[in-house]
Amino acid sequence: MIWQTISRPRFILAAIGSGLIGSAIAVLPASAQVTEVIPDGSLGTTVDAFPSTYLIEGGVVRDQNLFHSFETFNVGAGDGVYFFLPPGDLANIFARITGAAASSINGLVSIVQDTGGGFEVPDTNLFLINPYGVVFGEEAALSVGGAFVATTADTLQFGEAGQFSALNQEAPSPLLTVNPSAFLFTQAIPGSIVSTSRADAGTNYFLSPAQGLRVVDGQSLILLGDQVLIDNGGLNAFGGRIELGAIAGTGSVGLAQSGGNLQLSFPAAVERGDIALLNGAQLSVIGPDRGEIALYGRSIDIAGNSEIAAGLGPLAGDESSRAGDIEINATGRLRLSESSDLSNNVYLGLGSTGNIAIAAQTLELLGGSTIAAFTLGQGSSGNITIQAEDTIRLAGTGPSGEISQITSTILIIDPELESTAQIGNVTLQAPKVVMTDGSQLIASSFSPAINAGNIRILASDQFSLSGEGTLIQSITNNSGNAGDVEIQAGSVQVTNDAIITTLTNSTGNAGDVNIRAGSLQISNDAVITTLTNGTGDAGDINLDISGTARFIQGGRLVTATAAQGDAGDIVLRAGEDVIIDGVGRNEDFSGISSSADEGSQGQGGDILVTGRSLFVTQGGIINAATGGTGQGGTLELNLRDLLLVDASNITTLALQSTGGDIVINADRVRLSNSGDISTVVLSGEGGGGNIFMTARSVIALGDSDILAFSVGGSGGNIVLNTPAFFGENFQPAPRGTNPIELDGNDRVDVNASGAIASGAIALPDVSFIQNSLSELPDTVVNPDQLIAGSCIAPTVAGTASLVITGSDSLPAHPGEAAPAPFATGSVQAIPTPTSSAPWQPGDPIVEPNAVTSLANGRLVLARTCLENQ
Repeated sequence: MIWQTISRPRFILAAIGSGLIGSAIAVLPASAQVTEVIPDGSLGTTVDAFPSTYLIEGGVVRDQNLFHSFETFNVGAGDGVYFFLPPGDLANIFARITGAAASSINGLVSIVQDTGGGFEVPDTNLFLINPYGVVFGEEAALSVGGAFVATTADTLQFGEAGQFSALNQEAPSPLLTVNPSAFLFTQAIPGSIVSTSRADAGTNYFLSPAQGLRVVDGQSLILLGDQVLIDNGGLNAFGGRIELGAIAGTGSVGLAQSGGNLQLSFPAAVERGDIALLNGAQLSVIGPDRGEIALYGRSIDIAGNSEIAAGLGPLAGDESSRAGDIEINATGRLRLSESSDLSNNVYLGLGSTGNIAIAAQTLELLGGSTIAAFTLGQGSSGNITIQAEDTIRLAGTGPSGEISQITSTILIIDPELESTAQIGNVTLQAPKVVMTDGSQLIASSFSPAINAGNIRILASDQFSLSGEGTLIQSITNNSGNAGDVEIQAGSVQVTNDAIITTLTNSTGNAGDVNIRAGSLQISNDAVITTLTNGTGDAGDINLDISGTARFIQGGRLVTATAAQGDAGDIVLRAGEDVIIDGVGRNEDFSGISSSADEGSQGQGGDILVTGRSLFVTQGGIINAATGGTGQGGTLELNLRDLLLVDASNITTLALQSTGGDIVINADRVRLSNSGDISTVVLSGEGGGGNIFMTARSVIALGDSDILAFSVGGSGGNIVLNTPAFFGENFQPAPRGTNPIELDGNDRVDVNASGAIASGAIALPDVSFIQNSLSELPDTVVNPDQLIAGSCIAPTVAGTASLVITGSDSLPAHPGEAAPAPFATGSVQAIPTPTSSAPWQPGDPIVEPNAVTSLANGRLVLARTCLENQ
């Protein structure tokens, strides 16, 4: 099928052959500019010119290849240039332009062949070679049965057989009977390829009008130049392959056949040029099967609502059909902006989408632009893989509220049909991955028994998620499970209302959130959460942080169930400190919570935190709660050093079922400013959870409480396994005390009350500390005794003596004499006490060398007196 243009060459050639040229001219449109198709005389090419019609014949044939050579090749608007082939099998036509000027094509370029019984468009490939550039205007169109290639390469390589060059007028070698193997850019000629074509190109697989350059379905369309620009134009190869390549300077680009299509091969060492798709430009290979798109450049810009689309069209293909891949390789920046799209989708079909693979120095997805793999049918969606050597950045919304997002989605429209489809994974890998201003990364399943894809972010330096509406989400709305979210980064920052979530709204389970990083900060009302609104379970949150983890200003971790499914567990392992501090703008807590919401039937999840020290301050919370009939989770803290709870709470809470336990292992525990540790059951007959605390010391100040109580059931047990417990104004509360009334009484309380029975309280015996405390005198130390020239000497209460009392004991060893009963030594005069004058300014200063305890218990810094002092 060659839309509208097949009839033109058939009509024209038939008219020429029958002598009816006059009537044919009458129905052809007038030229808008002059057509110049001028041979250079080197290969015997001839051009027969008729009004608006130019027939090219002659040339040199080398087996399956036909070679033409032109000095000028321009096609005016409304004109048609036809390469006329004699009967026979010709695979390729090579048309070189040797004049030093770009070609302008604003009409039709076609191939026709005399079959002996008529005329048709053969499946012959056409190569248009002009080192100085090729420009396709708004009315440019193709009618080619094979592939179409436009290039600014100056030479074609044919393997070992030789070359065909546009830099000279030499005839091709008789050996050039094979397919070309490479494009050679031997001269640094800045020839670009530009297309603004909006010509009628028939209909696409949505039965909508197609516009721009089009090849026959399943064939290749390749543009290769110094730079490539598609401005408000279209390129169409439905079910085929579109390739854009840009090479700056000199080098070579390989050419091969793959799956029946021509395909470029860019060496890594070749310097690239720039590619741009602007102002509604469209590249489409959507068809019945395997359409592919590839772009190779330095900087690649896709802007102004432009689109790159692969996939399967509506009702196209069968279960074995698979769309081809989209591959974009940029050695510089790849930018999608201004609501532009990159998609590989299946529309109401049975087949599967292909993959999207992007490699660039940096990727920017801005202004409501999207990258999507979507299946609306029975097949699978492909993987989305993005790799950048520097930064991946998603940001902003479009002018109509479009969201900058990367999505992988599947929706089975006939749930009665069984499907083995799978949703592809989304992977972002770069030193820095930054998402801001409402950008989103989503993997979702709306189909039975089909799991959503996983989301994986690998950022060796930094991952940052910031801004209201900025979201990473894996979701299932059916029996399939949501995928996992995995983040590996040097540092992770989730801030300013951003959200990372996995969610199930049905029988499928939500995925896990797994983060491994050097440091973690969740702040300013940002949240990482796993949720279930159905019978499926919420996922777990697993954080492995080698450094410090911070949850500040409303930053929090949450797993929750609002239905029959269980809430997920939270495991936080930190190599250094865990800091939970403050509240957010809307008084949302900072902290860690696993809960079963009121009215739910699922179980609350467990919480495990390990690290060096844990600081919960200024309204921070660690909470395992259940508001439904399910049991609350257990909360366990394992710390190498300090647990500090200041004006904050660590609690397990149950509305009507059994509360979870709290287990704390730390070197030191400090509670201050109403810093509470509690297990509470607010109604029903469920028992309060137990509190087990092991530490070298536990100090509670400022109305901080340790409580394990149940309003309608039994209070939990409280066991403090510590040799040292101190509570400011501590008094054990009598049985029957309402623990709620203990808050705000300006003393430390430890209570395990319950309506049915009270729990046991085990406190350490610290009476030995109290009995050993001595009251110190209020006398102020005389500073004259501690001036710079003083020293400290031991006080002697009386005359010292040494008494040796003999006995009738045996000698220490046989043969030795028994000890003498009298002391031996030299006799000396008793030293005469001398008085020293107080130190005066100008006297030598004696520096202290020790801390000495005085008889009254005071400590002074002084020097010990020598014998002569």
